[in-house]
Amino acid sequence: MWAKSFSAKSFKRTCLERGGVESRTERPHHHGRKDYRNDAKKTGSWLLVRAHDTPHQRDAPGAVVTVVCGGKRYVRVADPAFSYLSSNDARAHFGIPGATRADRIEVRWPDGSREVFPAAALNQSIVLKKGQGKPTTTH
Repeated sequence: MWAKSFSAKSFKRTCLERGGVESRTERPHHHGRKDYRNDAKKTGSWLLVRAHDTPHQRDAPGAVVTVVCGGKRYVRVADPAFSYLSSNDARAHFGIPGATRADRIEVRWPDGSREVFPAAALNQSIVLKKGQGKPTTTH
């Protein structure tokens, strides 16, 4: 939970590969950098998804990633530029309670095309490469 509030010129959301837990960095007007680490008790599962536009050899900003799990749909946009004066992690970060596996992952790519990827284990970071049809695990 993030309780303190102040004026800042930039804000960045990060995942420090600490088991999928997000942390935050702010750059206030009057100070140097302020880091906030999320030390809340971990519950549930997580999945980090990098949408990669293989034909163009780059990330796919604006890709809409949907993880389908246990009849529920979790939707995120791969958006590394959502904050003022900052760049953020280009991966879509999902928190998924009470599951160990995603039934499938759907991507609507920035060009409007759609692709469905098969089931994937949770609690890991994966790359979905356009046109390849299966997730790749990252380490």
